[in-house]
Amino acid sequence: MLPHLIPAGRIVGPWRATAFGGAAAGDRILTAGARGLYTVGNAPNGATSMTYVRRVDPVTGRVLAQHGAAAVSIPGVLADGGLWVAQRAAAKWELVLLDPKTLAANASPEAVTTGSDPDVQAMILGAVPGRHRLYLLHTRTIEVVDTARRRVVNTFRLPAEPSGAVVDPSGEHMYVSSGAYPAERLRVLDPDTGRPDPRPIYRDVTHGGFQPIAASPSGVWIEAGSGMERTATFHPLTDLRHATGLRSQAAGGWGTTVTVYSRTAWLGSTGLVACLDPATGKARATAGRGPSSAEHENVNAITQIGHTLVAQLSTSDFEPTLVHLTPPDVCLS
Repeated sequence: MLPHLIPAGRIVGPWRATAFGGAAAGDRILTAGARGLYTVGNAPNGATSMTYVRRVDPVTGRVLAQHGAAAVSIPGVLADGGLWVAQRAAAKWELVLLDPKTLAANASPEAVTTGSDPDVQAMILGAVPGRHRLYLLHTRTIEVVDTARRRVVNTFRLPAEPSGAVVDPSGEHMYVSSGAYPAERLRVLDPDTGRPDPRPIYRDVTHGGFQPIAASPSGVWIEAGSGMERTATFHPLTDLRHATGLRSQAAGGWGTTVTVYSRTAWLGSTGLVACLDPATGKARATAGRGPSSAEHENVNAITQIGHTLVAQLSTSDFEPTLVHLTPPDVCLS
């Protein structure tokens, strides 16, 4: 156990990463939207075993509302006027719709049950609000949810249990990795039907343990490696065999995170934070270590609310802590 959170107000990471204060300072990022930042954390001082979804003011760090559950899967998504969260109930995982302001559970429709085994986690792969679609993974099953009608409209099984899966923001492509090295494969599927794309299946013959971590309409970020070192690169949809753009390298058991928006993709890794062109993966601006005395720093998650950028920063000296970042203007123009 690391000693404590980074003290509030301390500049500790790149892009003037300034630590949050308040009850949510040690939370993990769930998602973000116009009503603020949504996080997942535990009860203060371990008072209960409950997990909490919190709505947080992204400027002050003040907790504005919270919702309790036995366990919550990251990420959540905002679609059709609600916050969709995969949570564990007493005997199952379920997809629930929360009010984005109060975090009260919506009484109608009923929660979408995603399986009977509470130990097998359900995960939201992504949502396409413009098409009223949300994609939920449970073991080898993909459930396609209509977020306007609030019901499952299709279910299909993957060829094998995936090691990673993501959906691009346009909802046109799902990237799924499966298999064990050296027989690992990355397939491109239709997210609504599971039908395979005719493009060649991607293989990485030099690394084991690769998986997709994020996608834009133009391609996919693939992280590869094992043990204490992993690299991530962008692969264009038109030629998945070749990597382009910025190459990140995570060490110490950490990984790379990428969050994609229409104009910018944000990347965080060990000793690196960057804004990228989502069409090519090329960097517009980068920064290395911050002014901390920590031997290692890793950006575990990153999200944008308007012009406010929030990340979860880990160091070798402190517990993971939410921080504000101040990126250069080129990232937000």
